[in-house]
Amino acid sequence: MPPRTKAKVITPDGDPVDPELDAVDALADFDPEQLDEIAIPDALVFQSDESAAEERKTDPGTPFEFDGNRYIAYRPKDAVMVTLLAAGSMNATMADQVQAVLQWLDHCLEPLAKMALQRRIYDRDDHLEWEDLAAVMTGLLQHWEDQDLTREERRSKQLKAERQKALETARASRAKAEVASVAGRGAASRPRSRR
Repeated sequence: MPPRTKAKVITPDGDPVDPELDAVDALADFDPEQLDEIAIPDALVFQSDESAAEERKTDPGTPFEFDGNRYIAYRPKDAVMVTLLAAGSMNATMADQVQAVLQWLDHCLEPLAKMALQRRIYDRDDHLEWEDLAAVMTGLLQHWEDQDLTREERRSKQLKAERQKALETARASRAKAEVASVAGRGAASRPRSRR
């Protein structure tokens, strides 16, 4: 088997970097203002969707009951939700599953619920195990995912209605144009009276 070649590291200026140098040293002279001078094609200009953040601000939370106590969980951002779903899946390692539950406790629960459940999970005399919390987390994530489908269906319906309205408006405009055209042709084909 041929020997592997090392990848060449290049600075933003296009200069090769000595692999013995630390990456921090290689970028120490980089001036971020140089980026302003680089032309970026329109296809590589991206913008995040602010509407989802606004929607989360108005989220009243999702009440749930666990071991006879009621708590409130807040829907995470979609990026966090996907991460939690992946980390909480049966294919994930045990460490990833536990980490997903701990992240869920930190980021999705109201502060009192977070404190109560953390206290219980670390209490040696409490029967609560991380698998119990994983089941609650998975149930809530599934609930939110099901709500998304409903929201997507509503959006789809709204888009269909908007398309239908635009189609009807276009048809009405065409009909008006045809009437005007026929009226114009009719007036043009009538002989003019001579006075």
